[in-house]
Amino acid sequence: MLARNDEWQVDLPHEAGQWVRLRRLSGRQLERAAEVRSNDALESMRSLGDLLKDTVTTEAQAEGAKQLQLDPTRKYDRWTVLHFGLKAWSYPEPCSKENIDELDDQTIDFIVRQLILRVQPKTEEERFERFFNSTEPSTEQSGLLHQGNG
Repeated sequence: MLARNDEWQVDLPHEAGQWVRLRRLSGRQLERAAEVRSNDALESMRSLGDLLKDTVTTEAQAEGAKQLQLDPTRKYDRWTVLHFGLKAWSYPEPCSKENIDELDDQTIDFIVRQLILRVQPKTEEERFERFFNSTEPSTEQSGLLHQGNG
């Protein structure tokens, strides 16, 4: 499926009468958003230097991984997701890059969640179905195939 062909409109639950028009993110766009988030995290770790080495424990790392699993939106840079996926809105101002940057935090969180949950399986069963019933190997499947050939 071409991601650009999957657009939908969602009412903003916290703003009566307001809506946004969203577009599914492509695989490349999701990868870019994950890369930006990862690079930001690495830069933060570098800036903390030795202090981080002393404070980050295996337990803290496990908790971070658990939180990422519970909230898949944390894997992606929300500004990147927002700029790729938000196409129109009911506000009187145009839906431009500058105006997108002016959105409040609650609206941003709602939109990013809508965009990510559109492409992410929500349950283990859905992950299983996507993994084993796809006609193209996923990243996970490709990794397993390459490991098996090594």
